[in-house]
Amino acid sequence: MIILMRHGADDDSRLGGWSDAKLSKVGTQQVIRASEQIAQLDICHIFSSDLPRAKETAEIIAKRLHLNITFLKEFRETNNGDLAGMLKEKAKEEYPGLYWSALDWEQQYPNGESPIWLRTAA
Repeated sequence: MIILMRHGADDDSRLGGWSDAKLSKVGTQQVIRASEQIAQLDICHIFSSDLPRAKETAEIIAKRLHLNITFLKEFRETNNGDLAGMLKEKAKEEYPGLYWSALDWEQQYPNGESPIWLRTAA
């Protein structure tokens, strides 16, 4: 069985992507609560993105379950290039309407990836 888990909340005033954002206090509490439920499952290893908020999430779970973690760059979410970690208000001003859900298939984030990249990278 494979179980997928998203990282806990980070600073919601900034964009995520390939940012160096860490978990917020709320995010840390979310993961701690999730770890209590996950502890009831038969899990033998954890794989995680190597981005900070995903690493923190995996480390909290791994500590609770006494498991090893394999960090993989390939598990990173979409590279949103210049928008990574940018304040959301600034992004709205500098890149109005530039959202993942609004990107054309081949349209890239500035210095980042496009939806088609995800398909060709697989």
